[in-house]
Amino acid sequence: MTVGAPVNARPIAVRRPGLDVLRGVAILLVLLRHSWPDTFSGAGIVGVVVFFALSGYLITGVLKRDIDRTGRISYGRFYAHRAFRLLPALVLMIVVFVVVGLSTGIFGSISTILGSAFSGLFYVTDLPLPIPTAGPINPLWTLALEEQFYLVWPVLLLIAVRRNRVGFMLVTVFVLFEAACTASALYFAGDLDKIYALPTSWAAAMVIGAAAYQYRDQLDHLLSGRARKVALGTASIVVLVALSALPDAKHVPWFYFVGGPLIAALAIGLAFSVKGWSAVPNYLEPLRLLGVISYAVYLWNVLIQETLEATAPELAIWLTIPTTLGVAIVSWWTVERLGRRWRSSFDRVHRSDQKSASPLAA
Repeated sequence: MTVGAPVNARPIAVRRPGLDVLRGVAILLVLLRHSWPDTFSGAGIVGVVVFFALSGYLITGVLKRDIDRTGRISYGRFYAHRAFRLLPALVLMIVVFVVVGLSTGIFGSISTILGSAFSGLFYVTDLPLPIPTAGPINPLWTLALEEQFYLVWPVLLLIAVRRNRVGFMLVTVFVLFEAACTASALYFAGDLDKIYALPTSWAAAMVIGAAAYQYRDQLDHLLSGRARKVALGTASIVVLVALSALPDAKHVPWFYFVGGPLIAALAIGLAFSVKGWSAVPNYLEPLRLLGVISYAVYLWNVLIQETLEATAPELAIWLTIPTTLGVAIVSWWTVERLGRRWRSSFDRVHRSDQKSASPLAA
């Protein structure tokens, strides 16, 4: 902590261009899978697992910094920040989905559309509930998995830190998730669609990301030196690209309990190779910009694709990705920008309230 800094002061969030490039790679893989599923069969799950690993790493960092500063976690602030970041764009997308669905009927019956909206808004798309969901809402299972994970992760992390058992907790949770994933993948080997979106299938990737933050100093020491980082980054990219081309990956049992952790580990290796970048080479700038808007790209891609396929099928293959990027840019500068402003206002009020409540305030 900087000498003289107030106890409740928090560092200003700064984007890391290297990690934005990695986000750009991940969302590009998802786009390729959605547009050309026969060619890039494994690309989608590679992309989302990369996001899971990054999310585990970054959110654990947020929580650990809170614990290190105050000895506790401000749950209200943590979940408020998540809401300000995620809900404005999500709500807009779901409103558009409902309007288009009800006015055209292309997404199914009224009950399907309303059930889909409920599942998306309340982050339960990954659970085997008797609620019908339409295609544009199905990708939200990844967001549901993350938010469910972060309902329990802060509590587990705080308990582990206070008992000085973080390493034990990480290993235990990873083993439990891997055991559940392995058992379900083997049991449903003939019908893996039943477990594809379950929380237990991919949550181990977020634990790997969390462990990477916990042991970041050791990893940085192992990767000290440009040659090591270049070698690890190159090897990670090669293997991730190879896994992205794996035929029918999500219908291969071992891809769940072996491929998921492997992708997460490679993503972390790549992240540690680039996270220290202060700028990116010019040829990577498009990927960095794509990473910045990756959340909205993920939200809108399937909705736009299915709408175009139903209304202009001959143009859908050419218009889906450009239209998705355009809508995502608009989302970033409108509703997501509004969410960032709300978050800043919330933080100002929160700090003011803390100061007023302090017995040292005069």
